[in-house]
Amino acid sequence: MKLKKKKRKPSGIWRYVLNETAKYLAKYDKLRFFSGVTYDQDGDGVRDSDDVIKKSDPSHLFFVPMWCENSTLIDHTSCKDIIFIPYILPLKGKNLNCLEPSEYLYDNTARMRDIELLTGIEFFTDRNIWSDVEAIQLRTLLRIR
Repeated sequence: MKLKKKKRKPSGIWRYVLNETAKYLAKYDKLRFFSGVTYDQDGDGVRDSDDVIKKSDPSHLFFVPMWCENSTLIDHTSCKDIIFIPYILPLKGKNLNCLEPSEYLYDNTARMRDIELLTGIEFFTDRNIWSDVEAIQLRTLLRIR
């Protein structure tokens, strides 16, 4: 059985995210972008069990634009002075948001540790680049304006 997806242009928050990503790319030249879905049906901030995941749709989408502050790469993919802004946006239910897109995105800013707990992915693991203390600081950093 083949599922057909409707082709739609992004709208609302998704159009805003794409536009902001394009601005980051133009400004910083080299941009890494991690994204994926998470399963947190009970809203406890921890990845659901495999059994729950098999029976459900994703609850959230995460994305993280990353760039080097001074554009100096250590090993073609990583830099010591990394800048990143992690977001986790809900996918389920009707969006009753009345905020401006920039405010809504800011309200859904997360820590890298939140994404780690929801996905099982670990970030900042290369100890040749980041010490244990630096990695913990990066994982638990919550960006403010």
